[in-house]
Amino acid sequence: AFDLALSLVPTFSEARKGLGLAYLALGDYPKAREALEKALEGRRDDLALMKTLAAVRRMMEDPGGARVLYDEILLLTSDDQEAQEGRAATLREEEELRRSREERLAREEVRGLLARGGTLLAEGNPQEALGAFLRVRSLDPRSPEALEGAMESLLALGQKDRAEALFQEALKGVTEDPQGRDAMEQARAEALFRHEQLMLFSAPPVLRGEEMLREGNPGGAFALFREALSADAKDPRGWKGLGRALLTLGSPDEALEAFRRGEGLVSGDADFARGLREAR
Repeated sequence: AFDLALSLVPTFSEARKGLGLAYLALGDYPKAREALEKALEGRRDDLALMKTLAAVRRMMEDPGGARVLYDEILLLTSDDQEAQEGRAATLREEEELRRSREERLAREEVRGLLARGGTLLAEGNPQEALGAFLRVRSLDPRSPEALEGAMESLLALGQKDRAEALFQEALKGVTEDPQGRDAMEQARAEALFRHEQLMLFSAPPVLRGEEMLREGNPGGAFALFREALSADAKDPRGWKGLGRALLTLGSPDEALEAFRRGEGLVSGDADFARGLREAR
């Protein structure tokens, strides 16, 4: 009937209103809105129609559009309680939508940063990877993935103390959350395990030797520095590490020779000067 009326008189407002209400009853909000919007053209005094259209706009997550209608109603009759309540509700809905959009954008940024950090780590760029993971932690301090990536980056940079400090900081944020604490501890364990695997199988012998020195294993470090120097006897870093390992193992004479060999390859290196003093 409404379609027939509109075919005869396309501007018939009551028919458009009836069609809109019929679509609304069927749950077809887009078509209901379209019909009610057209019905309202030139009829800005139909308060019931304006309220119905405002409700449809809210159903379609357009509280801003609904608020415009409530404001118009209140200009016509400022004591309309239904419009006042509807306007207050749209303000709350607008704030909820704003927060929801911000949270969605933050989640998208987090996913992108985690992926970027993982790629940078895989490409051997822990410094830039660290920046990506720390950015995630600023957005979501409870993210175990961000902690894991940041710790792995710091370990790759040789900053084990800073990695541990970051873990302790993360624990403070989950003090009263046993599951959150478990997730953080698991993230730490994963970072340490992957770092150990990397050092064991893929890092150059000099880097692995330096890591073993930091971990208190001078014997293992000694073997790795000898391996590195057998491949490149002009690597001052290898001689420096070898001298430090020999000092720790209680062989100052051999350490002195290692420091001298390394010092002959570079000039003005404070570490070699210190090693020579300690070995004498």
